Amino acid sequence: MGDSPFRAPYLFTVFLGISLLVYCSFTALSINVLDENPQNQPPPWPTLQSPASSRRWRGLKSSKVVVSHPVKPFVPTERALQGMGTLFRRGTRVMRELLVAHLSENTTSADLRLFLRTLHRSGATARADVVLLFPGGASVAPELVAVIMEEEASFQHLLAMPNPPDSTSNSTLSPFNSMIFKDYQSREEQVMWGNHSKPPKPTSSRYGSIVGFAMQELDAHNEMSGFFDEPPAQLRRWVCYDMILGMVRTKYKNVILTPVNGVLIIGDPFPPVRRRHHLYLSGEDQSWPESNPLLYNEELWRKLRERVVVSSSFAMGRVDWVRKLSNKMATEIVRIALEKKSRRCFHDKAVLNYLVHQSSVLGKRVLEHVKIAPNKDSVVHSLDGSKQPHAFWKRKKSGYAIIQGLDSERGLKVVDSVHDDICRSVPAGSQVYQDCII
Repeated sequence: MGDSPFRAPYLFTVFLGISLLVYCSFTALSINVLDENPQNQPPPWPTLQSPASSRRWRGLKSSKVVVSHPVKPFVPTERALQGMGTLFRRGTRVMRELLVAHLSENTTSADLRLFLRTLHRSGATARADVVLLFPGGASVAPELVAVIMEEEASFQHLLAMPNPPDSTSNSTLSPFNSMIFKDYQSREEQVMWGNHSKPPKPTSSRYGSIVGFAMQELDAHNEMSGFFDEPPAQLRRWVCYDMILGMVRTKYKNVILTPVNGVLIIGDPFPPVRRRHHLYLSGEDQSWPESNPLLYNEELWRKLRERVVVSSSFAMGRVDWVRKLSNKMATEIVRIALEKKSRRCFHDKAVLNYLVHQSSVLGKRVLEHVKIAPNKDSVVHSLDGSKQPHAFWKRKKSGYAIIQGLDSERGLKVVDSVHDDICRSVPAGSQVYQDCII
């Protein structure tokens, strides 16, 4: 039988119809399977209906930034000084003030992020360099490095944003004013940190360097390990302070020592030592316990209990005075360990109080410049046992520059207030802080 002229189109039409029928059946089956949820529970993958995804979607939707796959974070490799340490940020100006902050063994990424974010916003780094001291070995944990670089990127983002004249009121608790990071003219200055073979670029921005050292780099032999079993950063830091301040003693005029854990820096802490030459220490509201920690005899302990409790977390003043305090603290800690004939570690608060209240080892020249500011008047508000009615403001209506002791219920409320205040201050959709849009 001969082929009909209509046979080929007919077969094509039949084949096309069968294909469409199979496709529609498979699609309907797939939709039924995906929609089937007998327990009426949300699927295990993110959806636009889940609260977290909804908030994230709103934040990303309001942004004009194109969302792409995350890039591999930059890992700094440039040495900070004399072949040691790490340069996290090269400053644009030669600074005369230095902030040294130590991390402890239990410092988390959240602790470091909170410290750095408030530090960047405080304006202190417009006049000071920053040294971070890390416990442990010669390398810094990658998650901590990531936090440092992320907060630096956020700072640079803030710096590049336009700053209207009234923008200093954008945040009540942790205001950021980019104008204090600006000079009237572009300059180039060779800072002391990093590789000097790289010529500095002229810039009108003004901010200090950020560097980090592992304690093992500064105290390679772990000097206190001969007297304690696994000496913690709380004690070992005094040896490292002595080392780092000895390396830079001719470069800086004033220095402040502070912990990272449980600390917010919401203002510039240096004014008290800029105006007058003090070895500035901060008092606490809490009293000494009844029981003797057995570091000193009963007579000395009785005399110490009659004096104001001085925090061992902070010290500020001329570099040579603070360095001498660090040296004498390390020496006294070792002396007590030898006298007790015990390798058990102890807290250093009683040691510092003995040096400033009862001892003469600091020397008359240093002791006569010691200023102990009570908690209500200090630049530091210690929340531990605080009797002050306001966390952020002194009775004289001026603000604290540093808040310390965030582990208490009051401290946690302070952290929440500062975080919410910062998030409200950044423009919607600006993508400055990722945790503010989630």
